[in-house]
Amino acid sequence: MNKNKRIFIAFILLITMIILIAKGGVAIYKNRTAELIFRDAVVDISDDSVDEEEAVQILKKHIVEIMPNCRITRLYVDNIYSEYIIQNFINEGKQILLLKMDFYVSEDEESPSYDVGNENFGFSWLFIRDNADSPWDLESYGYVL
Repeated sequence: MNKNKRIFIAFILLITMIILIAKGGVAIYKNRTAELIFRDAVVDISDDSVDEEEAVQILKKHIVEIMPNCRITRLYVDNIYSEYIIQNFINEGKQILLLKMDFYVSEDEESPSYDVGNENFGFSWLFIRDNADSPWDLESYGYVL
């Protein structure tokens, strides 16, 4: 094998290693950020509810990208308001789960959308699925729910 081919192969291997290391670093960052976001959270869901726990795990994956500066104080299922939202999806045969979240953004963080330094209440996360055997999908989130 000539020298140019060896250099090219070494270069490709180096780039591949850098990409793999970067992907691993991103995964570690996301896991640590999710742990920080949930560190002081009171998670008020049923201990025996696989459905709700599945939705919380999906939320942990998404919240790092959506609201990385927030710190959850309480996460709970909103059964009362869910009844209102259910009416919008019941004709389609969908199942829904509405999680509500109280959180704060510390004063040393920046947030253009949330009340920095004070607790924000009732932020909603709407999960939808086709049936009991299908996985939850994060359909929508925000204060408008």
